[in-house]
Amino acid sequence: MKKVKIGGVIRNANLAKIGIMGIPDRPGVAGAILSSLGHEGINVEFIVQCIDLNNQDHV
Repeated sequence: MKKVKIGGVIRNANLAKIGIMGIPDRPGVAGAILSSLGHEGINVEFIVQCIDLNNQDHV
């Protein structure tokens, strides 16, 4: 097995991870969700988005 090099690890107790599952795969849906978070003063530092085999979007 090939070894994977890790460039760094960050630990921050003030971060929370949220998952939003089953979002319709349409332009603007994820943007609307992230805009709502921003309007509430919630800073988003990392975004991971994927689409499953059923065309459901997960953020």
